[in-house]
Amino acid sequence: MDRKLGRNDQARADYEGAIVLFKEVDDRYHQALALASLGSLGSRENPQQAAAYFVEAAQLFEMFGMTERHDAALREAEKLYKR
Repeated sequence: MDRKLGRNDQARADYEGAIVLFKEVDDRYHQALALASLGSLGSRENPQQAAAYFVEAAQLFEMFGMTERHDAALREAEKLYKR
């Protein structure tokens, strides 16, 4: 919601907090989704960090055999690394 309202700093903090919680409960699926969201959120401000989030998300998606999400995350990372 914060992201849609243009409150990127709050959205970033929310995603980062969610990742911590997902790691604590070993919920790698939702961790991957939050990482991909952080990648999308940060793509303009810090493309290299955003790409790293996408790569990490891709690795987690791969663990679940989620080929389409894995490939999509890697494509996003590749675009950002080329900037």
